[in-house]
Amino acid sequence: MLQTYEAVVDENGLVRLVEDAFLRPSQKVLVTVLETAPPVGRHPFGLAAGLFVVPDDFDEPYITPYQRKIDVSCVSCGMQSERLAPVE
Repeated sequence: MLQTYEAVVDENGLVRLVEDAFLRPSQKVLVTVLETAPPVGRHPFGLAAGLFVVPDDFDEPYITPYQRKIDVSCVSCGMQSERLAPVE
């Protein structure tokens, strides 16, 4: 029968059960890590120091030199919108 126990990792990296459990010596167990914390004192690779500011046009489509904006109108309702089309 499967049983679930809560455990924590101590400052030495050892897994410690929160409550007592009666286990046989050499009994097999599975350990699931519920959350991971970033390494202490190190920054994740690729992040710059300082405040990251999202530019105002962040959600705008990126237009390559091979695209252009065109106005499109719906045949059934007449609603107009902008779309990207290849440069001819």
